[in-house]
Amino acid sequence: MKRGCLLVVGVLAGAFAAWAVLLFTRAPGVDSVEVLVLSGLAALMTAGTFLALRRAFGLGADEAAIRRALRGEPLEDGRRGAALGELRPCEPDEALAAPFSGKPALAYEYEVHRQEEWFSEERGTGGATRQVRQQRRAVALAGHARLPCEVRTVHGGVRVVTRPVLDLAATDVDGEEARERARRFVEETTFETVAPERLVAELKESLGDFTSADAPRRRDTRREEAVADLAGWTLSEKVVSPGQQVCVVGDYSVAAGGLAGRSASWAPVHLRIGEPGSSVEEVRGSRGCLLVAAGVLVLLQLLLLVRVLTAGGG
Repeated sequence: MKRGCLLVVGVLAGAFAAWAVLLFTRAPGVDSVEVLVLSGLAALMTAGTFLALRRAFGLGADEAAIRRALRGEPLEDGRRGAALGELRPCEPDEALAAPFSGKPALAYEYEVHRQEEWFSEERGTGGATRQVRQQRRAVALAGHARLPCEVRTVHGGVRVVTRPVLDLAATDVDGEEARERARRFVEETTFETVAPERLVAELKESLGDFTSADAPRRRDTRREEAVADLAGWTLSEKVVSPGQQVCVVGDYSVAAGGLAGRSASWAPVHLRIGEPGSSVEEVRGSRGCLLVAAGVLVLLQLLLLVRVLTAGGG
């Protein structure tokens, strides 16, 4: 993961330097501050293009892995692979309870969140002030948990070694029973408080959970002040239950005994619920969206480049 972050930072810094040199030399009449701002925006587009193409390449490898599994080909050590079948606990009859719905689960993620809105004053041209509406998504509590589990494939059980990315939509849970269950869950759970100054470190830790077999199987964090009353807060969760048909994609390791995430370029395990065919379509659709996004970013950079060269030539 560290190497991947350094690579992105390197691309961003290199792109910023290249655009700054180009703008300073080809558009000498432009204000220095404006050049730096334009260079920053262009560098962000360049880095965005790089990340989109990189992720699209990764999804291409995932699609190929799913297609090999559909053909019945066995997993290969050290190669991206897919396990298709029912998800079952490694220990018979073992299951968690989802915190809000109470559903039996082998893995779950949850959030207690709400949309907050307020108005602030902004001073415009001429000294006039105006009210500007501000919004943010506030997350009070968040967490995840999982049990050791395996996918029952035609070739036998394949363990899910590291925490998977749950590629499924979160469900909002409501109702008196769910609220009471959530209240008990909050009362009985010891939460780790994440201070605002630790958000970056928390993100790094969280990303590391997806690629380390030694990462804790459960984490519960508190990001806002104590939630005395859950009224007005939305309860959301993702739940993967025992016996569901899944498609799990990751790096297969004989030594680890299953599918694991790769930390070097941050390629985590992905878990999707449903028939394998739908997983292929989902991956292909996501890859297409990323390629379109990369194309748009390239076009914008080309337009900026043409504008700069034309201005310089004039």
